Amino acid sequence: MEIKVLNSLEEIQNGNYIGYYWCSGAKKPTVVTGSFEPKLDDKSLFIQEAMLWDEEKKVSIMVQYTHRQIITQYDLSSVSEIDLNQVTISYIGHRLENNPRLKFFRYWKEEGDQLCPGFKVLKMKAQIFIGVE
Repeated sequence: MEIKVLNSLEEIQNGNYIGYYWCSGAKKPTVVTGSFEPKLDDKSLFIQEAMLWDEEKKVSIMVQYTHRQIITQYDLSSVSEIDLNQVTISYIGHRLENNPRLKFFRYWKEEGDQLCPGFKVLKMKAQIFIGVE
């Protein structure tokens, strides 16, 4: 798996995405099906959150705005289909139309731990958006 931090929304590659983006002044998110072409409304200054998944390329884009905009691109093309289907969790998207279940891949990494000397333990490093159920 390759993880890349992007500097701006313009760096997001064209793709056939499913997901959503949420503008800072909006009351609900905007659903994306196809290309990602965000449009800010009169009340919004930035995109506060976005989750995009390109099933064909196996690329996930996640945008978060906490104290600054953080755009992370996850290339999951090297992750097996079995792992993508088994190491997942889903949450209800309450503010999305029809309340779909948003699906996330849990990325675990084996590391040493001071509480388990001499043993490796799995630590969850990321929950990566991988579409809608």
